[in-house]
Amino acid sequence: MQFTLFFFQYKRIYSGEYKRLLQIIPEDKTVFQQIEIDLNRTFPTHVMFKEEKGEGQNTLGRVLKAYSNYNTKLGYCQGMGFIAALFLMMMEEVCLESWLVDSVEKERKQNNIN
Repeated sequence: MQFTLFFFQYKRIYSGEYKRLLQIIPEDKTVFQQIEIDLNRTFPTHVMFKEEKGEGQNTLGRVLKAYSNYNTKLGYCQGMGFIAALFLMMMEEVCLESWLVDSVEKERKQNNIN
């Protein structure tokens, strides 16, 4: 459920929080390796994702990596790419980025973290 919500709330514009999440290198580097492997498997015939290392795959990879850094308990699992890709087909990356920022700020407020 939380992963799905990751794509639906998009009130704010792009912020440094999304960029910060992308710069984190997880302790378990296999997470990012698995994301990279799965990019070619996600809607491989769809015009947006069929070009290996193309803009669609790169955008999808960024969203999945940011989310895996945001939700470290869940991280990444196969199948997330298809869900994220569906949302990317309908909205721009900036909308997804904005939700992530909102989520992080909301969680910080709930846990009294500055």
